[in-house]
Amino acid sequence: VKFNLKQEADSTSNLKKILLKMKSDKPKEKKKLFRMKAGGVTIDNMSFRYNKYVIQDREGVNFTDLEVSDFYLKTRDLSVIGDSIMLKIDDITLKDKSGFMLNSLSAGQFAISGSGIYLDDLRIISHGSDVDMEKLYFLSGNWQGYKDFLKDVRIESVISDSQVAFL
Repeated sequence: VKFNLKQEADSTSNLKKILLKMKSDKPKEKKKLFRMKAGGVTIDNMSFRYNKYVIQDREGVNFTDLEVSDFYLKTRDLSVIGDSIMLKIDDITLKDKSGFMLNSLSAGQFAISGSGIYLDDLRIISHGSDVDMEKLYFLSGNWQGYKDFLKDVRIESVISDSQVAFL
C-alpha cells in the first residue's frame, strides 16, 4: 500500500480536494452515531509520503517532508464511536528517508478524539533509545487545536526510567 499526502502553501491537501469533490450538496439528515468494533488491524509493508510545501533544510526527521517505508502496524481491540478511536497498539515499526528507524512503539491504550491524543503504557524503542512512559497526552480541547500544534496543544506525560539518544 502506498499513500501520498500533499499539503499546499494555502493549507489545502490533495485528500481534502478529493473529499470536497465527492461531497453532496443535499441537506444532511441527522444520522445515528457511527460505531465500529474490530478485533484488530494489521498493516504490513506500507509506504507513506507527506509533503507540505515549506522549505526546511534540517537534519533528522523533517515533518514537512516525510517519506516512510517498511511501515508495520499491529493493533487489537479497535473501537470507533463517532469521531473517537480507541485501540491497543501491539507494535509499530517504520523507516524514514532521514535515516530514522522506529524499532518498536507499543501502547497499552491509545485514544484520539477532538479533546486530545492519549497514550497509556507507552514504550518507544529506536536507535540508542528506550523510552517507557506511564502516559503521554496531547490535549487540544477540539480538532481545530491541532492546526497550530505548538501553540494550542498541551502535553502531559509521566516518564519512567528511560534512555534517550540524541543523535
